[in-house]
Amino acid sequence: MPAETSTPCDYPGAGRPAELLELGLVSARPWRPEELAAAWDYHLSAPPRFDLSRLDAAQADEVRELLAEQGMLLASLRGLLRHPVPPVELLELTREFATTSLRAPDPSLPPDVANVLFHLAVAVALTRGGERITALSDAELLRGLDWSLAQVWVDESSRATLGRARRVVAATASGA
Repeated sequence: MPAETSTPCDYPGAGRPAELLELGLVSARPWRPEELAAAWDYHLSAPPRFDLSRLDAAQADEVRELLAEQGMLLASLRGLLRHPVPPVELLELTREFATTSLRAPDPSLPPDVANVLFHLAVAVALTRGGERITALSDAELLRGLDWSLAQVWVDESSRATLGRARRVVAATASGA
């Protein structure tokens, strides 16, 4: 299991492994890279699971309309994350889904997968939507992007997007 840089969320306790384990934010059992690769591919291949019930009726309708207007028949999360101009609202929902999974006592995603998904949703919004959908500082975001890029089980397409986002954030952080 990765150490303190594995949790992207901005909440009390982020970055302290013992506290995160106690809160259920990291797994007590380390996942092997091949297990994480399989989980990553499985979750990217699955239909997106946006919890529209957390939105008010108008917002849920807006998300449905966004999908319909853009002709987005999202058969998979991979389809959203590889879309040339994905709706930022759906990327925000993806980021929230990952965050919720990291905080859940019985998470639907392995913590490392949720962590990379969080950073990938942020990276896609930044590189293809021109929007920053996280309150993380540049340093925190760079740390999370670097951690995500270091995961051997992340596919090349996701790795390329994470790398582009890293360059954007690094340029912003350096004032270039």
